[in-house]
Amino acid sequence: MRGVVRHIVVLLSLCLLFVGTTSCNRQRTTKHKFQVVSVDGLTGSIGQGWNLTLTIANNTGANVHITDGKAMLRYKGRNVGHVALNGEVSLPRRKCSKVDVPLRATFTLNILPILGKIRNGDLSGLTIDYELSVRAMSRNRTIEQKAVPLETLAKQFNFGLKQ
Repeated sequence: MRGVVRHIVVLLSLCLLFVGTTSCNRQRTTKHKFQVVSVDGLTGSIGQGWNLTLTIANNTGANVHITDGKAMLRYKGRNVGHVALNGEVSLPRRKCSKVDVPLRATFTLNILPILGKIRNGDLSGLTIDYELSVRAMSRNRTIEQKAVPLETLAKQFNFGLKQ
């Protein structure tokens, strides 16, 4: 009788161990805090400024405001363009929404041959340095990156690149 009780206790312990490790260890999918879902359009001109329309998912619990932003476009290490945010952009919390991003842009004359490459889908040699000032829940933060290949960003956002 003692042997049977031991086997039952061992079997119950193994069952509890198995159930404990499988039920509490469920698969967790990583959810990005911010995600650019699509680039929906670009309107405007160099003289009046540009308006970039994006669909952005803000999966955080706070409204996020981009208060300032600037980017420097480089081709093989040389500056060819400067883009700056021309107003504040608000991203509503826990929502996927269309957002209009007002921009000012200036380019050097060296951009003309590069525009032909971009139209053909060739983004090699182009990099971008950017800096964003973000406010959420009364806290300010600056996000910046240097020398990010434009080709990598295009693949990440699924722009039409020629293979």
